[in-house]
Amino acid sequence: PESPNLYLSKGRLEEKRSFEKAVKAYSTAVRINPTYYQAWSMWVRYLLNEGKIKEAADTARNAMKYCSNDLGYFNVALAEEAFLENRDAAEVKKYLDRAVEQVPDFSRAYMVLFELALRERQKEAAEEAIMKVWKYGTQAEVDTWRKDPIFKNFFEATPPDAGNASPDFGEDRDIAGPY
Repeated sequence: PESPNLYLSKGRLEEKRSFEKAVKAYSTAVRINPTYYQAWSMWVRYLLNEGKIKEAADTARNAMKYCSNDLGYFNVALAEEAFLENRDAAEVKKYLDRAVEQVPDFSRAYMVLFELALRERQKEAAEEAIMKVWKYGTQAEVDTWRKDPIFKNFFEATPPDAGNASPDFGEDRDIAGPY
């Protein structure tokens, strides 16, 4: 009953069934071991995938009190919050640069960069970012982002039945990444 690994696994299983039970499992894992960065990261990832940006950012800030390694998700959550609050582009980019420094093939970070470039009317930067999403992401992974209010422009331009956004879309892998 005091195994954080058990609760991390339970959280991943509950994601498909119950938001409340998944969050409870992740919170139990980090209560047992506050420095368990994998549990914090998967919790933040889950909240982001559910479109709960503010909650994800708050959880990331709490996690950063206990651990510095975050698989990139803490910084992406802070970037998405800053983006939604229409903060300065430099602040959003600072968080995203940290995320891709930790995980160079972090497709979600590139998706936020794409939306930031669109907002800033930087066509070349938007094209570069979306090419990296297609290179590093999978269709299944991108589909989990549909609830995210930040990715509205992308999904308005890409109907759900459009199939792969690019013939170069990455190979299928676990949506949580290679962690």
